[in-house]
Amino acid sequence: MLEQLLRLAQLGTRIVYFEGNHDFHMGPYFTETLQAEVHPGPAIINIDGKRVFLCHGDQINHRDYGYTLLRAVLHSHVSKLMILLAPVALTSFIAERMSRQSSRKHGSRRLRWDYPAIIRRFARHQFKRGCDTVICGHFHMPFIERSGSDDDGILLSLGDWINQYSYAELVDGHLSLRVFS
Repeated sequence: MLEQLLRLAQLGTRIVYFEGNHDFHMGPYFTETLQAEVHPGPAIINIDGKRVFLCHGDQINHRDYGYTLLRAVLHSHVSKLMILLAPVALTSFIAERMSRQSSRKHGSRRLRWDYPAIIRRFARHQFKRGCDTVICGHFHMPFIERSGSDDDGILLSLGDWINQYSYAELVDGHLSLRVFS
């Protein structure tokens, strides 16, 4: 994956990276080698004259207090320092274990939370703040919804690239949800 990102960077592709629940503290490889614009949280970016709210999506569910606390701890400066000082094998072991535990809980979280409703409510709030488009990931639920006939008021939930192979594509000002085949 990193080799492919490097190839894209060498070809002049602008890489904008949003950290999430499994990937954070990206470090100098991303910012210096790839010249990536790394966002630890959401950002509003102007794309083709539109205000696009982009985020990983792990911060959308404001009622998941346990995750909110865990994220604050993992993204803290203390955690970043500990990760830098700890042996790579140890941090990789801990990260993989936490990732497996998170994946096992995915089904029960889907039963507990109405993710589509949470995403839509969050998007409506961003539209009221003047955003034209909201794009998020995290929920592994690919869908795109347009509030009107033009390309204003678009909500796009990316799904994932591991099982669903879904991604967003912007061509000539038109945003679409695509699937690798």
